[in-house]
Amino acid sequence: MGVALAGVSIPNFVLGPLLVLGFSLTLYLLPPALWQGPRSRILPVLTLSTAYVAYIARLTRAGMLEVLRQDFVRTARAKGLAEHDRRGQARAQARDPAGGVLHRAGGGARRSWARSWSRPSSRCRGSGATW
Repeated sequence: MGVALAGVSIPNFVLGPLLVLGFSLTLYLLPPALWQGPRSRILPVLTLSTAYVAYIARLTRAGMLEVLRQDFVRTARAKGLAEHDRRGQARAQARDPAGGVLHRAGGGARRSWARSWSRPSSRCRGSGATW
């Protein structure tokens, strides 16, 4: 939970140089600049997606905690649902909060996609035409 809180709290203009310092200049795993290929896109994508991933992790945790407090989970445990049957238990409990998480994740993906392909909204000088 601390990692998710840090991911939401640290701004991108701080996280970006820290990732470059760690992965490029210290560990020599990724190129620090230039667009030379797919490896050079990893750091910008990681930097810009950290806040969304942390937000989705916090939503998932809050949803799962809410589901674990509901009556059907307590009833299943009282009827003898084996605690070692984690696979079936997780499948049944993850369906409920998944709707809200997917709803918010889809909105974030839509906003990211729209920002990456949008044209400038400023007016052209003198002509009055817009893009």
